[in-house]
Amino acid sequence: ANISWSASVARASLPDPIHCPRTMSRRGFGIPRYPLYLTIGTIVPSALLYMMMKPYQLSEEEMRREMEKKYPHIVQKQREQSDKMREFFKKMRTQDPEQEETFRKVLYSGKGGFKRQEKYDGPGQQDEKAEEAKK
Repeated sequence: ANISWSASVARASLPDPIHCPRTMSRRGFGIPRYPLYLTIGTIVPSALLYMMMKPYQLSEEEMRREMEKKYPHIVQKQREQSDKMREFFKKMRTQDPEQEETFRKVLYSGKGGFKRQEKYDGPGQQDEKAEEAKK
């Protein structure tokens, strides 16, 4: 062994990349352990909980009946709103002239107020500008 003492110490201090305990397994392919443990620790319990709770979940029809019992006023309000929206979209599809006129008014009406573009300079100018805006 003609290896010097400093070379053997340097070789001994470096971890073997194939058998590094923190990042690699003994077989040589690298799977970081911490993310692997996190994945197993979250996915496995979530899947087990889902499988245990699935048989006890209510069907959509049962859920609807229960909501109607507990919260009848909210259910009624939601039905009215959905009916209004359905009617609104039906009118949009058929291009109802009354609704088209309402849209046209909203589109071309603007904000409805006067916005000054210049700074206020003196005591009498504000009144003059307001009168000009009304014209």
